[in-house]
Amino acid sequence: MRTPFGRARAMVPALRGRAAQAEKDRVMPPETLADLHASGILRTLQPRRWGGMEFDFVAYVDFCYELARGCASTAWNFGNLQVHHWMLRCTTSVPRVKSGARIPRP
Repeated sequence: MRTPFGRARAMVPALRGRAAQAEKDRVMPPETLADLHASGILRTLQPRRWGGMEFDFVAYVDFCYELARGCASTAWNFGNLQVHHWMLRCTTSVPRVKSGARIPRP
């Protein structure tokens, strides 16, 4: 089985083949999103306590760099998704809001 970086690297040719259409349509192709999920790399910064791999923050840049070799837009979207998983690691818990509850305004 390939490493997560190897799986990202393996996606580059397919991303390169879809890049022009993604730019034209201004949307990530569904095939690309499916590939990201199937590769498991969307979980690289996700905390272990929630089923992720919990890579360090440097991996955030490394994965974006690798994906950008195929499609800069995919790398940008991937980075935006990844940073949310990293932010989860910065908390000790995730607050839960009951359905219908009002969230206080600052």
